[in-house]
Amino acid sequence: MPRRVYIETPANCYANHQSNVRFWAKMRLIVGLASRVCQANGVDGIPAVRETLGRLAVVGSEFAGRHMLYEKFYAGNSIVVRNQSDREAPWERFHGIVDRLLGGIAVPDFTPETVGSQADKGAL
Repeated sequence: MPRRVYIETPANCYANHQSNVRFWAKMRLIVGLASRVCQANGVDGIPAVRETLGRLAVVGSEFAGRHMLYEKFYAGNSIVVRNQSDREAPWERFHGIVDRLLGGIAVPDFTPETVGSQADKGAL
């Protein structure tokens, strides 16, 4: 019976589609996080970092399959293709995912004044 579910119904297509949707959502998050981490560390302007982010942006985009195939068989310089991918990537969308997630996190106030008062009260 379990095998027939995949052969005689569209369950396999639905499972594959759902898996692909989850994959793309996670890839966009990973690409956005990678870019934000590079920005936080001040390395986002280094050419090798830009190239790597460009490669990740290709994987995190909807056109990944076609673009990766195109890059594989492209007769030109792959570094140029990756830099163009980095330049044209939807970074605002990738960053927006990360920013919305991080925006929902409450960050404790660890200024010297609050840390001192919390320590006096035995809260730390």
